[in-house]
Amino acid sequence: MPSSPRQANRVSRPAFLQLLFIAAVTVAVRLPFLLHGDRFFDSDEAVEGLMARHLLQGEPAAYLWGQHYKGVPEVYLAALFFLVAGPSVIALKAATLACFAVFVCLQFVLIA
Repeated sequence: MPSSPRQANRVSRPAFLQLLFIAAVTVAVRLPFLLHGDRFFDSDEAVEGLMARHLLQGEPAAYLWGQHYKGVPEVYLAALFFLVAGPSVIALKAATLACFAVFVCLQFVLIA
């Protein structure tokens, strides 16, 4: 039993390294789709990209256009990537890849 609540929340170093490894593998596997984003680009991604551009112009949204149930955290992240790298398919797919890597890492933490 840990001697303090702070020790109970610590992630061990091997677990953290495993988490970094899983994140790196996740990004490496999806990297070809990021680098050749123009070949694998569809209308659902285009809507998120357009929403990110509108967000940068001062038009925030709580749901995807035309829907009343799916939130838009990925759109806000894409807008941040657009600010840094400029609006492009690769920046949009990089935001999606970042969300996916976080999702995979959270799944690892929940399973382990």
